[in-house]
Amino acid sequence: MDSIAAFRALALQLAWGADEALQDAPVDRLQPAAARQSPSPAPAAHPTPAAPAPPGPQGPGRAGTAGRATALAEHAASLNDLRDALAALDLGLRDTAMHAVFADGPPGGVAVLTDAPGTEDDSTGRPLSGPDGAYFDRMLASIGLTRAELLVLPLVFWRPPGGRPATPTEIDACLPIVRRALTLARPRALLAFAGPPATALLGRAATRRDAGTWRDLALPGLAEPVPTLVISSPAACRTDVRRRREAWFALRLLTRRIGS
Repeated sequence: MDSIAAFRALALQLAWGADEALQDAPVDRLQPAAARQSPSPAPAAHPTPAAPAPPGPQGPGRAGTAGRATALAEHAASLNDLRDALAALDLGLRDTAMHAVFADGPPGGVAVLTDAPGTEDDSTGRPLSGPDGAYFDRMLASIGLTRAELLVLPLVFWRPPGGRPATPTEIDACLPIVRRALTLARPRALLAFAGPPATALLGRAATRRDAGTWRDLALPGLAEPVPTLVISSPAACRTDVRRRREAWFALRLLTRRIGS
């Protein structure tokens, strides 16, 4: 391997979060900590097979992690409580990310549910921090809004390694906290980016074709559903003129809603 190829390989490992080498053997950081075990000694010549123990309700896996997140969310009385609860959520994404990315902005107004954090979000701990965030600021300015007036919340709270899409297990683990955050924020309206964010909240495959139609999002603890609108993400709008037109239409619907 020449020096250029070695440098590129090292840069790829850094993008994946492998910025330290402190152990003799590699550790799978994408698995929950409870699932990671140190190597066991060599078995005896004639081992006696042990009966497998039934998985507990909070054991590793998709259902166990989501159940743990639900319990954490139920005990949170504020957005700050939810932010602190992230430290107790045993999710492999935590081990490969630089910072947790949580809600940013004031409650009680318009909330925005975004995609998983990107590279700049991971570096700053703030959602929509990079070029997509700058473009989103321009989108908001077109209808007279600023980022400071919105509560921006990511669908998952840590950047997936290498910028890959979040898995269903990772989304399920974060969704109870996302829903609880929206309940505590009590938004007047919600914008959900098309794709995984809107699909996770609305419970079906929501795409940009859903833009232009308000949908009611029922949340535990709120007497009235939250009006929810699907909108194309800034990343999509930056590269597709059709998405920009659809996003502009959705933003105009938002101004009519909050204006009334």
